[in-house]
Amino acid sequence: MKPKSHPKLGPALRDALVQKAGSLASAAETLGLSDSSLRVWLKRSRFPETELLELVRYAGLGQDLATLADGFEFTLTGRKRTPFSAEREIRKGTASLSRALSLMDSRVDQFGRLYRQFGEDVRLLFGSMGPGDLFVYLSLTEYPYEMAHSGWSESGRLIANAATNGARFVYLHPTDPVAETLRRIGIIAIPPTSEYLQRFETFRADVCALALESGSANRLADIRARVIAVPSPDGAFLVPGHKYVLFKPSNGPARALARFPTGSNEKQLALHLPLDQNTTDQFVSFVVAALAGHSPAISELLRASNVQR
Repeated sequence: MKPKSHPKLGPALRDALVQKAGSLASAAETLGLSDSSLRVWLKRSRFPETELLELVRYAGLGQDLATLADGFEFTLTGRKRTPFSAEREIRKGTASLSRALSLMDSRVDQFGRLYRQFGEDVRLLFGSMGPGDLFVYLSLTEYPYEMAHSGWSESGRLIANAATNGARFVYLHPTDPVAETLRRIGIIAIPPTSEYLQRFETFRADVCALALESGSANRLADIRARVIAVPSPDGAFLVPGHKYVLFKPSNGPARALARFPTGSNEKQLALHLPLDQNTTDQFVSFVVAALAGHSPAISELLRASNVQR
């Protein structure tokens, strides 16, 4: 047992780390530690042994824990193994670029455990759309989820109900000149415009068929006008494997999400995540320009909402 007269290690180590690195956050980043974990350790003077040895050596408080115990009171704890601590162990043994890249691949599994509910997200978003709400889709190489068989079974009736009630769905696609320019540099997975439009027309016909089932035959023209495909002559946001979507509520600002084709050599994991406000604003500007010549009313609505935000 350490003498009670010894000062606790936490405050002294905190001061030494700040003096060395300028801040605790900088010290944690330099040593590859979690900033929040470091603060907890310092507050309680309780440390995992390996990390404490790194900390005191970095801070200049000693080279071994036995000597440290002669001057400070602290407690060594068992280490809780987490993905973060496991990654730190791997980092220490990384001696080649190939090994370093394999460490990046391991993050796919970590993200995959967090993100497994895309179907539920689709039902939530499309199911909540009502009069005046707007959905915009754009991708260079990927068809919309709702145009696939599984996606249609998840969302078809939701889209039909939303369109019947006044929501609008816009599907942007690259023009032939844009697609041909990109194919010349090796991006060959771009669907031909004719094929895309044929698939879109099938999708829209299915939406109308569901509307008929619900007794909305007298509103089919309105529904067709609310579900449209629009060619985009500009190349911004056209990235292979990515999808960009915009939701504009009738009573709120636009929000954007993107699908990122993450993965490794062995597996693929598509992550659908919200975009930050700056990127969302730029996407809105892109959509405004794309719609100006085809759907000026929608274009002006988006432009005005972007200015007012």
